[in-house]
Amino acid sequence: WQLAFEDKFALTFDLAPPALLARESQRIVTQLKIREVLGDALFGAWLNGEGTDYPSTVAFVKQQGLAASVPLELWQVKSDFILERLQLRARTDLSPAQMRSAEAALANQVRARVAGLIGPAALATAGSEVLGWLPAPPNPPGK
Repeated sequence: WQLAFEDKFALTFDLAPPALLARESQRIVTQLKIREVLGDALFGAWLNGEGTDYPSTVAFVKQQGLAASVPLELWQVKSDFILERLQLRARTDLSPAQMRSAEAALANQVRARVAGLIGPAALATAGSEVLGWLPAPPNPPGK
């Protein structure tokens, strides 16, 4: 499945939102198929080879004393967020202000999901190596 995905998308340079959405949707479907076959433990090991953010997340979760299931749960939240953000960006019916507002609302929803998984204290201490994919909350007025 991974090879088929790479064969289809390796030389795709279209950065238009609909093309990025199609590629990311297929990447997530591919990863879910791999997860189903491998099971969670082996899939987590497989994700270690996909970049540095998953191993960093595993280390952070261990440091925080959180459940062993949390890294995969965060991976799922991240995948959902990326896909939903690309779906928003592929829309052509929103003004720039509406797009900013919709993206901010999505980021707030996802931040709340993450806080529910790891707790507010861990959310506040998680660095960019763990949650770099999640936009920072806006600064309150006067800060």
